Amino acid sequence: MPAHTAPSDDPAREPSVGVVGSGPFERRLIAVLRRDGLDAGPAASVRRSRTPDVLVMAVESLSTAKSDIAAVRQERSGAQLVVVVGAATPAEARQLLVDDVRGLVLEQHVEATLALTARAAIVGQISYPAELMPSHLKAALSTREKQVLGMLVLGFSNAEIAAKLHVSESTVKSHLNSAFTTLGVRTRKDAVALILDPEAGFGTGILAITASGSR
Repeated sequence: MPAHTAPSDDPAREPSVGVVGSGPFERRLIAVLRRDGLDAGPAASVRRSRTPDVLVMAVESLSTAKSDIAAVRQERSGAQLVVVVGAATPAEARQLLVDDVRGLVLEQHVEATLALTARAAIVGQISYPAELMPSHLKAALSTREKQVLGMLVLGFSNAEIAAKLHVSESTVKSHLNSAFTTLGVRTRKDAVALILDPEAGFGTGILAITASGSR
């Protein structure tokens, strides 16, 4: 089955993509999808009796769009969802994965990746920017950041971490703040959850220290 063909009761019907966005940006997304051969249009114009195969939803911020995403998903529950946003943190991307959002596209990559992401969603694949995934985080965290995060996960206080690493507490705080920025979290609790949560966590593998990745 070609990648652009969706499973359907009507094999003659081309897979469709509904776009949810604001004004010019919505039109831009539709143009990009149509340029690459997809049957795309505003989601509002798609007949209620025909749920699009994929919904592409453009949002300003993932931190403020959770309820909007949930509402769109409930309205068109049969469609796979792809989200387009200007910027995202690894923590936000991870939560979208847990919430079964099939694709995430950063605005600066729309021209190159939007149609590919929509096609992947149509055939049941998941597509996210590599820079938001665990392998990138593992490389982005310094050896010291991994060490302090590991001790944080074990429940050590900043003072205890400082004593074990023979550094000052202010140095520990600096490493933690840098690591939090990389992970896209704000608190110790959020950092631990992002690493350990059985459903939404990245796992302790991102803290592994290798010779090639130490800095």
